[in-house]
Amino acid sequence: ADPDGLAAKAIAAAGLTPGQVYAAVGTGPAPQVQTPDSAGLLELSFDPSAKEALKGALKYALRLSHNYIGTEHLLIGVLATDGPVTEAFTALGLSRPRAEELLAAEIAAFQARQAG
Repeated sequence: ADPDGLAAKAIAAAGLTPGQVYAAVGTGPAPQVQTPDSAGLLELSFDPSAKEALKGALKYALRLSHNYIGTEHLLIGVLATDGPVTEAFTALGLSRPRAEELLAAEIAAFQARQAG
């Protein structure tokens, strides 16, 4: 849903289109939502695979010494879990090692733009 996010850029660099990804994982773009209130956030629930993906995202962010979790971390978090979404990305040719390689290039390009 965020074409300017580093994960979307890495996915595109892998030669994949959003349509291919949506078809592979059996979903469409995330719906746009208004800014949720704190009560709405407290009602969120996550299944075990989603919890593992979030833990993986946090671990990847910490490994990179980032103080935030962005789309790049979430992509790696998803790819670090076992499940149908990971299998779908792998079937499309985007494994965790390949995603990490592409994300490293995107992060370096982003940092170069910020420094320039």
